[in-house]
Amino acid sequence: MKFILRVIKKISRLFLSVFLGKKEYAKYLGVKIGENCRIYNTEWGTEPFLIDIGDKVTITSGVKFITHDGTTWLMNDEKGRRYYY
Repeated sequence: MKFILRVIKKISRLFLSVFLGKKEYAKYLGVKIGENCRIYNTEWGTEPFLIDIGDKVTITSGVKFITHDGTTWLMNDEKGRRYYY
């Protein structure tokens, strides 16, 4: 069932990116895009609303946006300092 839902979600994203255009699709997802930008990408990471693209920027296909720090554990040592693992 999860596989079918993932396929449906991917097809709907593809449809929206073709129907709206890649730039408008990104804006639909919450990406902030400046003036005179060219967007050739449809993958915007897990939190696209955190992405802010300036003016006169080109984002090519295959670009991966990571909108988190990838931290899996936050540990304190004996002195109270925090370390990310």
